[in-house]
Amino acid sequence: MAAIVEEQVEILSARRMAWLRFRANPVAVIGALMVATVVLAAIFAPLIAPFPDHAGAVIDFRNKHP
Repeated sequence: MAAIVEEQVEILSARRMAWLRFRANPVAVIGALMVATVVLAAIFAPLIAPFPDHAGAVIDFRNKHP
């Protein structure tokens, strides 16, 4: 008698397959890390390089002092 072998096939969702393909591509991972670094730097920019309160945001060129 032949033994019946059942093979289980894992069905992956589209999101899971995309994640696996993304992780397998080292250039894409490095690019994503670079983008994440820039985004985090932009979010925490006031903490990284605080802007002084006494500095004006508008420069008045009409009232030049010699």
